[in-house]
Amino acid sequence: MPLIRWSRHLELGIYVFDAEHMQLLGLVNDLYDAIFDDINPAAVAAVVTGMGVFIARHSAHEEKFFHVCGYPDAEAHIAEHRRLSRDIARFRHRQGCAAELAYDLNTFLLGWFTDHILGRDRDYCEHLRKIGIR
Repeated sequence: MPLIRWSRHLELGIYVFDAEHMQLLGLVNDLYDAIFDDINPAAVAAVVTGMGVFIARHSAHEEKFFHVCGYPDAEAHIAEHRRLSRDIARFRHRQGCAAELAYDLNTFLLGWFTDHILGRDRDYCEHLRKIGIR
């Protein structure tokens, strides 16, 4: 059972980014499933690795739009992407109990998903919609 289901409340109104955010939510839900699947260390490791790959690709995609469309708060948003990449790398290299890693990563991702996607990402999507991008 997913931790978070995609809903219209989560949509930002830019199709390509909504689709990517759905993929990110899928990784969050995969981690949640791994937690309740007897903390399968291989599943947790796969989610952490997948998260790193996804974040790099998604961040580069957003940043391309920032520069092309003249998003005025691009540098601050890019700095958040860099912090997220470093945080995910720390999780990837963390040693120890898979259960502790999974719980900590789950808490981190839920906070980030809520704060970043439902907060900061709404700002740039509003900018993109104002210039006609959907």
